[in-house]
Amino acid sequence: MRKVALLLTLAVLVPLTGCNALGGGATATPTATETPTATATATPVEGTSLDYDGDALTLANTTDQRVTGVTDLADGTEVTVRLRASGDSPFLHTDTATVENGTFAATFDLSNVPADTNFVATVTADEVVAETDGEVVAA
Repeated sequence: MRKVALLLTLAVLVPLTGCNALGGGATATPTATETPTATATATPVEGTSLDYDGDALTLANTTDQRVTGVTDLADGTEVTVRLRASGDSPFLHTDTATVENGTFAATFDLSNVPADTNFVATVTADEVVAETDGEVVAA
């Protein structure tokens, strides 16, 4: 009975958390002005992507760092943008954005994050809709 409960729990939690333990590879459409530093790692739902140039999202360790994206979600839909790092300099920053004209934007204060810190950026709207790796660089 415990195995069934565990499997049911995993079946619910894995899609909600974007866990990569069971495999998957990510794609994201880079289009903004950040420097490439890492590669994407999770499988997003089609129709939403984060904006950046190169292979990954790069943000500076200063205030007002903006993460933007495009989506086919309906206008008025709230999305949560999460930046999460583990390791020597762990952090978790979240911001909620509202889809307007097929776009969304979230702003973060990364002034306390050391340069060369890798993170994962995730966009959720009831489920993970976009995810990519990134790096915080010196301002």
